[in-house]
Amino acid sequence: EYWLVVAGNPTVELDQTKREYFIGDLITIQPNQKHRLSNQFTDPVVIVEVQTGSYLGEDDITRYEDDYNRDDAKEMENIMQQMKDQSNA
Repeated sequence: EYWLVVAGNPTVELDQTKREYFIGDLITIQPNQKHRLSNQFTDPVVIVEVQTGSYLGEDDITRYEDDYNRDDAKEMENIMQQMKDQSNA
């Protein structure tokens, strides 16, 4: 998985290492690598995420911490419904 920073200055934690990134930076995330993105500033952060490999699903995510109390099953159900709606449009 790769993240390209196109706006803002995200703080990215890869395993136990945390650092700030800038516009144009490319972040490489290895398979099964623990990663987290945050924004410490008021300007929005925009990244482009590119996934590689034979499986591109989102149902293999393990949330170690979740500040937003997301329900993975509900989130996946919403994503699948959006994809279905788009294919029927």
